[in-house]
Amino acid sequence: MSEAPQPGSVSEQRHWLRITGACNNGCLFCLDSDFQPRRPLELAELLAQMDQARAAGAARLILSGGEPTTHPKYLELVAAARAKGFPWIQTISNGRMFSYRPFAAQALAAGLSEVTISMHGDGAALHDHLTAVPGAFEQALAGLRNLLGRCVVSVDVVLARPVAQRLPQVLRFFHGLGVREFDLLFPVPFGRAWEHRDLLFWRPEELFPTLHEAFDLAAQLGLTIWTNRFPASALEGYEHLIQDPHKLLDEVRGRHEELQALLDHGRPLRCHGPRCDWCHLKSFCAFLETLPSEPRPQGRGLPDAPPAPTRTWPLPQLAQYYIDHRWHERGRCCAGCGLAGTCPGLPIQEVRRGGFNCSRREL
Repeated sequence: MSEAPQPGSVSEQRHWLRITGACNNGCLFCLDSDFQPRRPLELAELLAQMDQARAAGAARLILSGGEPTTHPKYLELVAAARAKGFPWIQTISNGRMFSYRPFAAQALAAGLSEVTISMHGDGAALHDHLTAVPGAFEQALAGLRNLLGRCVVSVDVVLARPVAQRLPQVLRFFHGLGVREFDLLFPVPFGRAWEHRDLLFWRPEELFPTLHEAFDLAAQLGLTIWTNRFPASALEGYEHLIQDPHKLLDEVRGRHEELQALLDHGRPLRCHGPRCDWCHLKSFCAFLETLPSEPRPQGRGLPDAPPAPTRTWPLPQLAQYYIDHRWHERGRCCAGCGLAGTCPGLPIQEVRRGGFNCSRREL
């Protein structure tokens, strides 16, 4: 008998429900600022999406935004999710509304199981600068304290350059408050983040000593660390932290219309250009761009070879094929290798299982 997925496991069937595009922060790194209408969605539409997700077997409902707690029906939505039978209800929040104790208490009473609070630094100066709201840090901190011990609480950290430079201090600070789970998000070149790229973006090799100190500290303190959109090569030596590649399916769902237009009409994504060099989807987009419209002739003698993908395949199927057959990564062991010109690198799943260790392979 297979073990039931634990809360937060990738294998758990979940449904992300973006309930609003509005937000009461103005984060410099916001990736959605030019991608979604900044308004709350209608209650009836959201309830219908809940019904569809529950009927499809979703066990975890994740309310997101924008800032979901700014939706005028937020508490009603939490209660509705519980009434519809979702065993686990999570929200991704900047934490500020939870600083109001009555609001926090009502959300918990309505059935909220878990809150992931976005905290970007271990002090007000850095957090408030990055969120563009004076006082945001103290409000978010009060919200976090109002929730700790009453539900599962984790912390999201967008690793803008000045935050990444202080990552060990950030982990120590929140560990001291009682936080034991962190999601470390690599900045991506969408939305407002691209406008502030000189402040936000960095190459992993610039901060290897700081990253390694933070990862070692997390292990020492017994923290659960997730990475989000991190380049796999930045985690050499810490391959257990590489994000499950199936999270690519979430990325595909989030940008389905643009990716489908690329397949159907050859229309480049609107972000195509200099941003690609900083983007976690660069290789996947390149894979889509090279797909033929018609099946290629299959060579003889390969009866078990998987069918070659074409632009007519559904996007989720193409993403799965990419994960299984085309997603390769290079580590430091690749430098100076005699096969560097022909070898695409190690398959991502092999890297996650055994690390960047080319000597294990039969070449």
